[in-house]
This record gives sequence, C-alpha cells and structure tokens, in this order.
Amino acid sequence: MPDETVEIYRSTWVAAGPDEDAEQDLPAYCKVTGIINARTGANDLPFGSKFELRLPEGWNGRFYFQGGGGLDGRVRPAYGGSQPMGQTAAVAEGYAVISTDAGHEDKDSSFGLDPQAREDWGYQSLHDVTLTGKALTEAYYGTAPHHSYLIGCSNGGRQGMMASQRFPELFDGIVAGAPVFRLSRSHIDSAWGLQKLTAIAPEDAGGNPILSKAFSDAELDLLAGDIVRQCDARDGLSDGLVLDPAGCDYDVTALRCGPGQDGACLSDRQVETLTALHEGSRDSKGNRFYVEWSYDPAIGSDGPDSWGRWRLGTSDTPVPNAIKAGLSNNGIKYVFLTPPDPDFDIIGFDFDSDPQRMEASAAFADATSTDLAAYRDRGGKILFYHGTGDAAISANDTARYMAELTEDMGEVDTFARYFPVPGMGHCRGGPGADSFDVLDAIVAWVEDGQAPERLIATGGELGGRTRPLCPWPTIATYDGAGREDEAASFVCQ
Repeated sequence: MPDETVEIYRSTWVAAGPDEDAEQDLPAYCKVTGIINARTGANDLPFGSKFELRLPEGWNGRFYFQGGGGLDGRVRPAYGGSQPMGQTAAVAEGYAVISTDAGHEDKDSSFGLDPQAREDWGYQSLHDVTLTGKALTEAYYGTAPHHSYLIGCSNGGRQGMMASQRFPELFDGIVAGAPVFRLSRSHIDSAWGLQKLTAIAPEDAGGNPILSKAFSDAELDLLAGDIVRQCDARDGLSDGLVLDPAGCDYDVTALRCGPGQDGACLSDRQVETLTALHEGSRDSKGNRFYVEWSYDPAIGSDGPDSWGRWRLGTSDTPVPNAIKAGLSNNGIKYVFLTPPDPDFDIIGFDFDSDPQRMEASAAFADATSTDLAAYRDRGGKILFYHGTGDAAISANDTARYMAELTEDMGEVDTFARYFPVPGMGHCRGGPGADSFDVLDAIVAWVEDGQAPERLIATGGELGGRTRPLCPWPTIATYDGAGREDEAASFVCQ
C-alpha cells in the first residue's frame, strides 16, 4: 500500500446484472469502499478521502480514475460514468474504476474552512486515491495495471489537467472534458454574470428581483435562432448547426426592439446584458478577469446543463436556484476567499477589491501550468474536449490554454489535442452532438500510437446524422459533394 493511512469500510461481491446508476448491465464485480487519511479537522468535523473501487470479472488490466464534479463532497458510483453521453460504462469494458469525494463530505462547500481540506480537494486527494486504488487493484488481481487512465468532465477535467501538471507519473492517458481549470477567475465571472442578470430581472411586489425571469424561454429561443441565421453557413452547409461559433462575429443588436415593436425582439437592457456577459468580466478600469464567451445556439436549449439552468434557474421566487448562483456563492465564500467569509454574498461582489482576496486559491485550485514536459516525456497523452455552448465554463478558455501550451512548448499535437464540440452544453446536452467515444480514442493513442485525427459524434438534435469533431484549431467544413448527414462529408481544415 502507499504511504497513507487506509481504512477499508467494506468489500462486497455484486452479481452481474442491470445497474440503476449506470443505466446498463454490468458484469459481476467486487465493490470496495474506504477512506484515506481520516482525521478531525476544523470545527471538529470529520475529513478524509472516501472512495469506491469496482473490480470487475474479466479485468482488462487497466485502471480508470473517474473524475468528480463541482466541488465534490460525495462518492459517486464508480462505474466509469465520467464519459460523454451514450457510452458503455468502463466497468462493463473490464476497467477497474475508482471514484472519490475528494477529501470531504458536505453540500455547502464549508469544507473550505479547513485549510488541509482545500488542498485535498484541489489536488492531494487525487494523488492519494489513485495510489491507493492501484495498490488495491494489484492486491486483488495479483498484478499491477498495465495502463492507467483518468477520464473526467468539469471538475473532473480540472483533475485531469492537475494530474498532467503535478503528478505526471500517475496516468498514461487523460481525458479532460470542459475543464474548470481557472477557478480563481471563472467564479469572478460567475459573479459578474449574476449581477448583470439580476439587474434586469423583473421584480416581485416587494421589489425583489426574480432571476429566472431576466429572459423568457421564448427570448432565448429567438436568440438561438438568430445565431443560427447569422452563423450557420460558415461551415459550408446551412443545416441548423453552427460548427464554428468562435469564428462568427455575431451581432446581437440585430434583435434590439425598434420603435413601437413589442415581441420577437430584445430590450435595450437585455442586449446590453448579453453583450456584457459574452465579453466577460472586468474591473472598473477595464482589466479583464476571464475570457470572452461565444454566442452559441445552445443558449436556447433546455435540460439540466443548459444556459438557462446555469445562468437563470427556474425559481419563481426571489431565492434563485440557478446553478451558478449556488455553486459560485458558496464556493467563493468558503473555498476561494482567503480567509473564508461565511457572510459573503455574491450579489455584493466588488470587482475592484474582492478578486485580490481570491488570488491565494489559485495555488491549490487552478491548473494553468503550460509546462507539461514531464508528462510528455514519460509518453503521456491528454485529450481535451469542450462544448462550445457550455454556460458554466467558456470553451474559449480551453482554446486559450491550448494556444498558450503551443506557444510555450512548440508542437504539442504529439501528446495533447483539443476537440471543441459545437453546440454541446456543459459536458452534455444542447443542439449539437454530445455522444462520442473518448475512452477508446485515448487508449488507441496511448497503447497503439494512433493519434485521434477526428472524433465521430452524434446525439443531441442531430437525429441520425453524424459530424466530425475536429482537433483545434481546425474546423469541420462541408466538402460540397457528400451526403449532408454523414461525418465523412466534412473535412477538418
């Protein structure tokens, strides 16, 4: 075992059959649960990295770390559910899979009151759980895994980037989807967006803003349709899909209500707010905190990871339930402010003074290093993907990281490639294709030397159509001759 204190809670044999969490049949497996480095921390609360490890019959010799999400705080079922939609669970493919709560168990982010818990969540739990999982896997099967992978989206994507930068020896292959790797800045941008939207939201009888009413569903649908109108044909085909939203100079003022116009248009304040949101957060002197956001037709989509759910929520009361409102408010007050400030309210965030109070969090939370020499030199491969319609984290930040990585390291496509996913929301959903196989792609790259030239995607609102996901900075473009519903008719250029 690694040099950690490990307590095994329970080991259970689970027969083959349907799995409610995976929503598919799984083979028989041994489920091991436990905790690493249990301790009593701030406010006499218990801490430690809990984990679940599933060891399947017919093991394929590989180890799979299942990335987490949000600020973690719970152990997700370890079946390999950190992949894009519609994929076979990794356990069903024979992988030994581990998941973790990243060192704490809570729902309001108050673990941030404990300094060690901050570091455990940021990076240390990833290291400790991986070493423990590999040791238990070797003890169970009698041989060590011949290859190890980390697959994650959102915070799981950040964990992948953190591993490539801090712990290059841990994983042969990493898939980092929609990585929230610049958290000390992205939460500032969340505050910016919430303040802008709250300022234009209709008020109740008591003068309290109702965040969810800042834009109606019809107005978001109108906006999505206009984005398609202005940007769709750039890829050579008018098919309702925008394959290059970042390359489209969308003009939202085209939807501004004219004199006497009521309906099928946006108010001056709505246009100004959308402009401010997509330009990104700044201080009073115009200094930028975060990257810009591209206009994407996913803004009109519904679902748990849609623009509306992240930015507006569905609450008809002054108490918002937008995902950003809760996640960023609690995250900033407990985890990203130093020292923590339990009385903090995100609506009162001061963009001239409060960002300085968050700078210290970058040391444990951000994964922005572009020095991946150690990971490259040991033969590691990292595959990024990010939905261009992501309302949680701007896909332009992942593109910026790739540009910075290329500038600092030169030719990087021998070990690092980024695949934007047009129209996809945060890890899933949206009008674009959100079903594509990243696990087989990273394994083929690591073990067979077959670098992914494109990923074939379907799902979303594509129906039976397929589209290629092209490696950045290339864009999928229709060849003008082939079947419009087939990925083979598009070239990456």
